[in-house]
Order: sequence, then C-alpha cells, then structure tokens
Amino acid sequence: MPKFEFNENQVNNIMVFLNRVPVTGFKEIEAMNEIIRIFQNPIIEQDKTPKK
Repeated sequence: MPKFEFNENQVNNIMVFLNRVPVTGFKEIEAMNEIIRIFQNPIIEQDKTPKK
C-alpha cells in the first residue's frame, strides 16, 4: 500500500475540512473514525541503515 507524508499544516487543513463535513450516516462515521485513527497513530519507521 502506498504511504503518504503530510506536514503539520496539511494535517490541520484536512482536520478543518473534516470538521465542516456533515457526518450523517454510518459510512461517514466509519470513514471519519478511520481517518482520525490514522492521524493519531502515525507509522514510526525504524532506522534501516546498517550498524557498524
């Protein structure tokens, strides 16, 4: 799966947009929860450079 990097300003803009979108049904609630969960749990990659 592709990975994307967002800077802090981009994440804030997405959250502002999501705050304005009406959440009226189950699919919207599920989508909103998944997006928020992704932002709250960033992938922390381990340093993969060989150690000497």
